Amino acid sequence: MDLLMMLEDRFDISIPINILLDVRTPAQLLESLIPYLENINEPV
Repeated sequence: MDLLMMLEDRFDISIPINILLDVRTPAQLLESLIPYLENINEPV
C-alpha cells in the first residue's frame, strides 16, 4: 500500500485498487497500469 501511495504522489495519478487485485510483480503492475493510464491520457 505504501508503494501505491508513493507512486500516486510521485506521478500525480490516482491508482484504483481494483486494477491491482492480481498484481504480484513490478512487471504485472506495469501491465495493469498502462491500459488505465492510456484511458485517462494519451497512449503511453
